[in-house]
Formats: sequence, structure tokens, C-alpha cells
Amino acid sequence: MLWTRRSSRPRALAYPHRRVRGTNLNDTAKMEMRVLAPEKLGHEWVDEKVPEPQGVLPAELEFYETYAWCLNPHLTVHEAIGHLRDEIDRLATVPQGWQTGEVAANIFLLSCGLFNCVDEYLRGPALRLPSRLA
Repeated sequence: MLWTRRSSRPRALAYPHRRVRGTNLNDTAKMEMRVLAPEKLGHEWVDEKVPEPQGVLPAELEFYETYAWCLNPHLTVHEAIGHLRDEIDRLATVPQGWQTGEVAANIFLLSCGLFNCVDEYLRGPALRLPSRLA
């Protein structure tokens, strides 16, 4: 429905075969919802059994307790090098399974962040365009 500046009456646009009429905006919105999603609005909610949320597994809690540093989005280069060194050392001691994937992902992300810092340092304070583009 579109509202024009001159008139307060809506114009039906998308569905000419289903004209939505009404002067109250609330009634119009309800009618549009029925037109767009009749199967969704016709469903009555029944007291369905919703599974209760499960707690954190002890293995997950033990593993992630040592990652409080991950909540800091602004690591210094010195901190990132230290965490990268810790993660590489941890890779040898972590059990095989999902923990190995998490440690490997951290190693990859920390090394990418460090590479980006080195690249920005070597590049300088501004981007330099190639001579053909400049």
C-alpha cells in the first residue's frame, strides 16, 4: 500500500485481484498479512514440548575458560605474538577432536592479524597506488 501526500486513502498496488480496503491502518496491515502469509497466521500455537536449554558441557567449559583474552578486540602486537606462541604450544597438548580445530583456527586468525600489522607497518601511513593508476 502506498500513501500519497494529497490523500489519506491507500492505493492497492501489488495484488489488483485482491484489493485491500480499509480506512484504519491497523486493519489494512492485518489484511495485508492475511494476503501475504495465510498459512502462517492460520496456525494456532499449541502447548508444544520445547526442549529445555542444556547447560555447557564440562569439556567446553574447561577448554574455553582459558580464552578470556579473546574478548579484547584490540590486542597489541606483543600480546598477539604471546597468544600465538601459547596457541602453537597448546596444539601439541590439546586432545584430538573439536578442540584441535578451535586451536588451529586461533593460530590462523592470530597469524593473519600479525601479518596485517606487519603489512601496514611496511606500507606506511597511506595507500600507494600503482603508477599506472595514479
